[in-house]
Amino acid sequence: MSLNKCLVSSPATVANLGCGFDIMGLAIQEPLDRIGVKLNSNREIRISEITGPEGHKLSFSPRENLMIHVLQCFTKKLGTKQGLDITLEKHVPLSSGMGSSAASSGGVLVAANALFDNPFNNDDLVTLAMEGEKFISGAWHADNVAPCIMGGLVVIPNYEPLSLVSCPFPEDLIVVVVHPHFELPTKEARAALPKEIPLGLAVKQWGHVAAYVSSFFLQDKNGLARYMEDFVIEPARAALIPGFYDVKNAALENGAIGCSIAGGGPSVFAFTFDQDQAETIASQMALAFKKHQIECDRFYSPINPNGCHLID
Repeated sequence: MSLNKCLVSSPATVANLGCGFDIMGLAIQEPLDRIGVKLNSNREIRISEITGPEGHKLSFSPRENLMIHVLQCFTKKLGTKQGLDITLEKHVPLSSGMGSSAASSGGVLVAANALFDNPFNNDDLVTLAMEGEKFISGAWHADNVAPCIMGGLVVIPNYEPLSLVSCPFPEDLIVVVVHPHFELPTKEARAALPKEIPLGLAVKQWGHVAAYVSSFFLQDKNGLARYMEDFVIEPARAALIPGFYDVKNAALENGAIGCSIAGGGPSVFAFTFDQDQAETIASQMALAFKKHQIECDRFYSPINPNGCHLID
């Protein structure tokens, strides 16, 4: 090992992206977590410091903090008993639909991997990070952790074995995310999903997914607007987000090409190709939430192409 400490910037993410439940996600420019991993001499994996506006909500306990869990998986796979200290500056809001758990697990794994001279590739790291998602929500999914680690837009066509496809995207695409100030745990969001889907509805959804992914590859802006619509997950979860359809309508009426729930919610995202328009869309979405007595944070940026990366 050439280093004894690594510090990583780890981004928030938006998963599902409309019709792509559990198989699509992208990284955004902000908010970002800062995660450090440092060698220690006592063979213990522990958290030494948690700061940031969301840090007070997190536990230092190995039984409750997913960063310790995924590093235990990491060192076991590596075959080492090296002790590690973790520091976290937490900015990605918890239970927000913005990939907070993915930012923690992805960031700590990328930092540890760099510390040990990069023994694992992206597929390995995403697989390990999914252990963190299962630890938190009981579901083994990659639509947040993959773009968090890899950056950009990622499609996951298969889980067994894991298959990851980095997808091209229009460089001028702006992602607007409005985060309402209440938490919606992933377990609760998943519990709202239907257990079965009528075949005709499933076929309609599959058609949109295929055309939607194709639209990203072809840089087809009209296709992105036309095929984002989700017929299965969004209707099931909309009731969990007060004022969701008012917020969605506010986005569309102010020029967004599409709008849906970010991950499991309660955050809501929209797409636009106009930087000035992005601010208006974000403001009007937040105003729609405010009419339901809910305050919001607003973010808008191009897609983050870098994902987790080392910083000085």
